[in-house]
Amino acid sequence: MLDPFPELLDDLLQRQRSCWEAGAQIRISDLLQHISASSITADIQLDLIYHEFVLRSEFGDAPNIADYVKEYPQLAGALTALFEVHEALDFRFQAAANPSASSNLLNDSPGSRIHQFRLVDRLGEGTFGTVWRAWDESLERHVALKVPRQTILPFSARRQFIREARAIARVNHRNIVAVFEVVANDSEVYIVSELINGCNLRAFCQGKPLKPHVAAQICHLVAKALGAAHDAGVIHRDLKPQNVLIDQQGTPFLTDFGLAINASATVPEGEASIAGTPAYMSPEQTSGERTIDKRTDIFSLGVVFFELLAGCRPTEPMAEQAARQMPDELSQICSRALQVDREKRYPTAHAMAEDIAKWIASQDLDPRERAARHSFYWRIARRGWQVLAVALAIVVGIVLVGTRERVATEGKMQRVCIATLPPGASVYAFPLDSYSGEPVPGSRIAFRRGSTLRASLPPGDYLLVTVLDDKRFHEVYRHVPAGDENLPGAFNHLKWKRLGNGEIELPQIRIPSSGIENSMALFGSHDHFTMGSSKLPDCPEHPRRIAAFYMDTHEVSMEEYSQQSGRIPVDTRSKYRSAQHAVLLNYNQAVQFAESIGKRLPDEGEFELAASQATIPESFPASDAANFEPVGSAEDQTATIPAVRGLLSNVAEWTSSAGVPYPSGTVPGSPLASGVFRDHRIVRGGSQKVIEGADLSGRLDRNPHDRIAVSPHAVKPGLGFRCVRSARPRLLESDFSKNL
Repeated sequence: MLDPFPELLDDLLQRQRSCWEAGAQIRISDLLQHISASSITADIQLDLIYHEFVLRSEFGDAPNIADYVKEYPQLAGALTALFEVHEALDFRFQAAANPSASSNLLNDSPGSRIHQFRLVDRLGEGTFGTVWRAWDESLERHVALKVPRQTILPFSARRQFIREARAIARVNHRNIVAVFEVVANDSEVYIVSELINGCNLRAFCQGKPLKPHVAAQICHLVAKALGAAHDAGVIHRDLKPQNVLIDQQGTPFLTDFGLAINASATVPEGEASIAGTPAYMSPEQTSGERTIDKRTDIFSLGVVFFELLAGCRPTEPMAEQAARQMPDELSQICSRALQVDREKRYPTAHAMAEDIAKWIASQDLDPRERAARHSFYWRIARRGWQVLAVALAIVVGIVLVGTRERVATEGKMQRVCIATLPPGASVYAFPLDSYSGEPVPGSRIAFRRGSTLRASLPPGDYLLVTVLDDKRFHEVYRHVPAGDENLPGAFNHLKWKRLGNGEIELPQIRIPSSGIENSMALFGSHDHFTMGSSKLPDCPEHPRRIAAFYMDTHEVSMEEYSQQSGRIPVDTRSKYRSAQHAVLLNYNQAVQFAESIGKRLPDEGEFELAASQATIPESFPASDAANFEPVGSAEDQTATIPAVRGLLSNVAEWTSSAGVPYPSGTVPGSPLASGVFRDHRIVRGGSQKVIEGADLSGRLDRNPHDRIAVSPHAVKPGLGFRCVRSARPRLLESDFSKNL
């Protein structure tokens, strides 16, 4: 499921519990007062309400369900369902009242037991919980046991569990993983299903195309299984290679119905309307339509079939070329399944399975008979695919992820390769605008997955967004050289290596562990933040949408820099400073350091948004630069939890924004309008005097709107930096900040 603000919800739940454990019984309205209304979905409200209900019970209160229904009348229906589920599936309350009834789910580990099931080893994890290989001691057989990861589930996860249990119980087909038992009572929740010894389809393919007859056999059986699910009134909504298991004989099995809905129903109210895996979702799914039908699964199967045949998805680079290598009939099957207009797709999965079966049967015919069966309809399939590929790239790409996964044609393309650590990540490249330096969301290019990721990119600078299946991510900058460039830079965002085969190797991306934002402050998204000032010729007032982000509470100190980098920084004013003062680096050094800790520098919109929320002290130190303070000790602070300090005092700070008028374009009277400072970077949080460490005397030197262009090679006595991190990987256009 595509959760619009997963990190926001996790952060709010953690803060809610921390406040209660500290004795501050914070209410939901107080928790949300600094979050923009556009970020607060119904699911977030429901999860916070349920979590508060649990916390009140844990701390000896007796919460009344009716009080919540009265306080939140707009959620009355969802709240009633939530507490009905709570009564049926609550573990912790039952375990506290009757320890003997406590489930082994609380201590799930190899060797532990859940009734007659002994856990053997962990097979995988999903949004809801963990799938175990277990031994059924009563029937003496191995089974797959799906159990929650947490003893108390958020409402959305409980709803997903119940939906999956109901959906798979209604479907009986030999190519759908069989369910033996579903348990949901006062103290236990789990699903017992058939154990498939093998791997999922993603691992089976290993990032390479399959032989056409193998791909056809697999998708024929999956289409029949999908048809059986549709006949039972179930729409899967998350068909992808990871949800197809392949046993040791090569037989496919459809699994994971956690997002399934009734064929006659709409997407439930209170649930995010966009659910699924973006790369495999139909246009109607990604546009947020609440009325979808079985043809959405047919589209997803078309993406899977194309990927098995081509080794890449239809919207990825080289898709059109790969389509030319397919058998005509199979290309046409993919083409029909992938129609943007669902009325033009196969009406049923059975119809798609039938066409695939016809092709499989034709492979046993005499070549002359097979040639005779190629009607004009089949012969134009390859030519027709070119038109469909264009439509998919323009329509599906834009709708699917808010961008185009395009095949770039401008300039001389470079074959680029890059590796991630850990491996197996998806990597997406967003070119940086040559004037403003901002990412261009509408020009997304996907790297082809494998042990080494590859893509064809025109020369230029890029934001690379790297995402693992477990939701860990990183965002870094990289440079792709032109053919006549011979001297790579010294930093990761400027470094490259030209290999013997002509490929450009970019520095490896190290994806950080989860939780690095735990000590950072969250700033919710703003759909209409007024940025700039009428007094600034190079940054007049203008509206800007700013996506949610986390920010460090203080500037990076010399001690933090030394511990992470193993280096002692050059300090231009060492006689005044200690290890707790802000480290003074040039822009490129700051970018490199931020990448090394899993973060990035803020753009000036993010900095101004945070600074505009700071409480400004009545006065600033009025003597010399000796009064620069240790990081985190400044008087100005935001109202976030934790508070961010020093945005309007202490040293000025680097941002990632280019030294051009803002918003982009020539602004009459602007000192930056000539473009000569385009390679400079904007500094915020202090005047030129502050940057030079000369005079810290007044509020006029600390205007949150002021911007100064500084050479990226400069190290200044009053210029430091702090880091930020996006609240979620920036894959959709709505994930990026944008001038309105």
